[in-house]
Amino acid sequence: MRRALQHLRATGLLPRNAREMFVQHVGGLRMASLDESGKTTEFAKVTSVHFGRRIGGVNVSGPGSKIIVHLGEHGRLVGVTRRWMELEMQAHCANDLLRADEVSSEVTRDLQTTHSGADHVRGGQPSLGFYDDGKGRIEPAWFTKAKLSYKGEQFDALSVVPALRKSSADFVQCETAEKQPVAATAEPVSGQDD
Repeated sequence: MRRALQHLRATGLLPRNAREMFVQHVGGLRMASLDESGKTTEFAKVTSVHFGRRIGGVNVSGPGSKIIVHLGEHGRLVGVTRRWMELEMQAHCANDLLRADEVSSEVTRDLQTTHSGADHVRGGQPSLGFYDDGKGRIEPAWFTKAKLSYKGEQFDALSVVPALRKSSADFVQCETAEKQPVAATAEPVSGQDD
């Protein structure tokens, strides 16, 4: 973790308020080599340090507010994925927030819409947190764990609904692709010898 922070600082990618960062996960890729005598030696090919964000002690969820630092041999920087925007806080009054009964109906509507094929949907108690849509908005949101039943099998689901009456964050994240992916062909790439 210390090496990852050093790289973020050296490259200018460390957030302005680094106190919001926390280590969410450390993982990576381990490999092994086999010598002529049959002895196997394991080593870390890549170590990935995943940083998340906390605001006022509350975790931020969603596709944004993440920094992933990939380290190679001897802690060498291999790559960085940074989806982190600097915050400019906006004050809201109590009237901007949904009431408890509104939260309940929004969660129910979200679960029924998202899981319309379920035989049974049972939502749990909502908890307040923050949601980063990865598109420039971090807003308070209600997170609810639910139990679903499909043909007798039980599944867990998560509902995330805005806590603000006039939310501008993208909670759906269902943009359609503007064009189809290009299909692979057997034709040679132009400029390549046959």
